[in-house]
Amino acid sequence: MKESIRTICEAEDKKQLEDIANNIMGAIMSCKDDCWFTINYASMGLLRLTGFTCDELRDLFQNRFILLIYPEDADNMKKEFEEQRKLSDYIELEYRLVCKDGGTVWVLEKGKLHKDENGNYTYYSVFFDITERKTLQLQQAMRNEHIRKIIEQEGDILLEWTISNDTLFCSPNFKIKFGYELPDKFCLEYAIDHVIYEADIPLFRQRLQYLLNGKVPCGDDYRIKKASGEYLWCKIRSTVLCDSDGNPQKVICILSDIDSQKKERQMLEAKAQRDLLTGAYNKITAQSLIEDYLNGDGKDGYHALFVIDIDNFKSINDHLGHLKGDSVLSSISSCLAKQFRPNDIVGRIGGDEFMVLLKNIPSIELAEQKAQHLVHVFRNVLCDIDNDFTISGSIGISIYPDHGHQFEELFRKADAALYFSKGHGKDCYQVYSCQVAPSSERSYLSTEQSLRRDLARCVFEILYDTQDICPAIRHILGITGRYYSVPHVYIFESQEDDGKLIWENTFEWCSDLGLPFSQNYVNYLNIHSEEYIKLFDDNGIFYCSDLSLLPHELEQSLRNREANSILQSAIVRNGCIKGFIGFSESIPGRLWNKAEIEAVILISKILGVFLLNDRSRNELQQSNFTAKTIIDRMNVCAYVLRKEDYKILYANDLARQYHPELEIGKTCFSCSYGKLPCSRCPIDELDDNVDRWTVNFCNACHMWSECSVSKMKWTDGKEAYLIICNDAAK
Repeated sequence: MKESIRTICEAEDKKQLEDIANNIMGAIMSCKDDCWFTINYASMGLLRLTGFTCDELRDLFQNRFILLIYPEDADNMKKEFEEQRKLSDYIELEYRLVCKDGGTVWVLEKGKLHKDENGNYTYYSVFFDITERKTLQLQQAMRNEHIRKIIEQEGDILLEWTISNDTLFCSPNFKIKFGYELPDKFCLEYAIDHVIYEADIPLFRQRLQYLLNGKVPCGDDYRIKKASGEYLWCKIRSTVLCDSDGNPQKVICILSDIDSQKKERQMLEAKAQRDLLTGAYNKITAQSLIEDYLNGDGKDGYHALFVIDIDNFKSINDHLGHLKGDSVLSSISSCLAKQFRPNDIVGRIGGDEFMVLLKNIPSIELAEQKAQHLVHVFRNVLCDIDNDFTISGSIGISIYPDHGHQFEELFRKADAALYFSKGHGKDCYQVYSCQVAPSSERSYLSTEQSLRRDLARCVFEILYDTQDICPAIRHILGITGRYYSVPHVYIFESQEDDGKLIWENTFEWCSDLGLPFSQNYVNYLNIHSEEYIKLFDDNGIFYCSDLSLLPHELEQSLRNREANSILQSAIVRNGCIKGFIGFSESIPGRLWNKAEIEAVILISKILGVFLLNDRSRNELQQSNFTAKTIIDRMNVCAYVLRKEDYKILYANDLARQYHPELEIGKTCFSCSYGKLPCSRCPIDELDDNVDRWTVNFCNACHMWSECSVSKMKWTDGKEAYLIICNDAAK
């Protein structure tokens, strides 16, 4: 009786379990641990997944589950199964099952091996339909592959770092470009030791930390090592993808080879720093380098500033000609370079004038010895050019820090000593002293005018020669700031948003004493934009030597960064202020004279022309990119044909996918039908009175399409046809 009751209870439990198994979202199966995975039990869910009945599983597959697995996945499934069981009794697999209707279904299988008292294993598993997820993954993978191909076609390299498991994907053209492969696991130390140039490592570390903190995307230039040991300049544009909680999940980088552009830019920058005739530094660069050194590494040292003038050089030009004079200058410059160490600074500051900073001397006596030796060297330069002409030079010397700490003061005193030596027979040198100053300091008006012309010319040449305007402008701000001895130089630009001007601090240079702008000042500009613009006069200048005269809120926003006076010059286009270049001085009472303000106006005009043209070009490129993106995202095929010969001028992404044979420059009919235009070409319906036409037709792929054709002007100004085709089968 008890046995009967237990049998009935077990039957009821089995029935309940079967009801549960047959109604859960998924399928349940138990099978033997053999090579066929022979089915012991399968729930109704497995039958629903595949469409087969129990009888069909028995008759068609002999209950061998392995035969239900899609053939291309079967071997990999068995291999993965065996590898997982070595580690655990729990198994998790993804693969496809064949269906009765001829299709397949993706399943996620989670199972466990169970060992009975006889040592035999039974495999119990649960299946979930993941077809939709896998389809989306495959579509995303296809899109990613499409993006990768586009990037690779442009010659760029795609890098993807998945942070959670430290895996690194690198597109194949990295090996083509650099001659080796990156490891599958991202390793910062490997990148530092084997990939990134040593001097670029601090920036690389900083930018990587920015990205891991979820900061904004960035793009920087690095030198990347090749297998040969040489380095290529590359721009790495990086962004970070975060989850819904803002945690970084993946870092995506696009690496572009800019080696030739970078080296060309460096060559142009070096060219802009050098005097073309002599190869010495030009006046602006020499002054900038000396100022940087005296304010930086050399501030605790002992140095000599030489100002050198070639005696009676005008007579050489007048009697022997300018070509011979140029030859003399080149020879003198070459001699000067040989007399000084590579780290000394040698520059040509005028027609026949040179300037040298002799660094780290032990005493003033060494400077005097060097000057006496130079005087002797000059006497032996090209003495054979003509018996009636001899070469000699006069030298003035000032000592840092004995005669001053700033370049202007040292130059003025060395120049005074030079003119003392020229007034006492020339062909000699003189060290500055209080005895030479009163009678020998000359007027600096012409020199200042020359420097202003040189500064403006230097700004123009740097911008004209550069391929990348942003580093060029930052370089110019540094030169200008050091030249005018101000700690802070900056550029603000405005753009219109819903009729309101939004200001942004786009470029900024600060000396060691300068502080960058606070957000308070930027906020003030954006809130009081109209009132602020009114502060600029008719010449586009806003100058205030006493900030207490300004509105209180503006005064405070400027004083928060320790500014005591400002000079700003507007960047103007079509009569409207589009930005300004500004100079902030922390020393109270800084006065700008008329000549300095005129020079600043000229520099701002030069900067404005190049900067606004660059912005317009970028806006046009962005607009073109946006338009292309919109057209590529539309579920239509879009083409543009030239009117006179039916040649393809443009085809969007979908058109290229449907018609891989499409090529820009080929005729439309040669890419599909043959040598002659289509007999029912919709373009033929257009004439002087008809600008648009729509027609349904069966294309070369035997698909019915709705085709709309219209006239348009192409980028060259010539007439073309825009053709839009979409599926009309329905």
